[in-house]
Amino acid sequence: MAGLVFFLHCGTPCNTFTSAGKNDGGPPPLRFALEPMGLQELSEDNQALVLLGNIFLFRTVEACRLVFNLGGNFSIENPLLSLMWQTQAMQQLISETRALALDFDQCAFGAPSVKPTRLLCSTDLLDDVCVRCPGNHLHVQLKVRGPRAGKLIFRTKAAQIYPWALCASIAMNVTVIYEDALAHLSTTFCLTTPVADRKRELGSSKPWPGHRQADTALSSVGWLSTQAWGSMWSWSRAKPFALPCWPSTRLQWRLLCLIRLIKLCKI
Repeated sequence: MAGLVFFLHCGTPCNTFTSAGKNDGGPPPLRFALEPMGLQELSEDNQALVLLGNIFLFRTVEACRLVFNLGGNFSIENPLLSLMWQTQAMQQLISETRALALDFDQCAFGAPSVKPTRLLCSTDLLDDVCVRCPGNHLHVQLKVRGPRAGKLIFRTKAAQIYPWALCASIAMNVTVIYEDALAHLSTTFCLTTPVADRKRELGSSKPWPGHRQADTALSSVGWLSTQAWGSMWSWSRAKPFALPCWPSTRLQWRLLCLIRLIKLCKI
């Protein structure tokens, strides 16, 4: 609240928001897309996990909103298919801050698995991370069958660590925000557009050409004004507040319209 944080990054725990949990022998699902805040019939242990995940969600949204309202920026990282993005709290934060969804594959930054990820960010200066898998390498599977009765084993814990190249990319862009948040607009501010791309020389003026239908439009306006005045005059001739002469100024026109509008409202 003192305004000391200019950029906040949240790697909010996603273990309970994962969409990988299914009734297929592995960990059971704790949330669904239609119930992103948690299922109704859960064991006490799973209810505690869901409650803890919801607390992390609310604290994340609260902190990001506070930093943003004080002039800073934020980013939130979670898997691309995380159910956290479906919650009402997150949708409201996106609406209030107009945050951008930056989607990428972590394997493009050196991670052993694909791990499609979303970075919700209040600034577009981090869009360098939007890189998909180039398809020139093998991936480690995060969901495999174990040796005992074919039980599913999840290796998602090891995939929580960001690859070094991803950290470097985020850090460099955050440094740019700290040093000059408007650096990406320098071309516009400094008028450094190449001469070949300009429509005319800098400092030159160009007269505005008249529209080919300008005369027709003016004639139509004059005719409509005459017709409107005639109907107003015929209506107001017998009224005690009728104008004695043709309105010659914009103010008189406005007064006449206002008087007629008031009379119509009374009727």
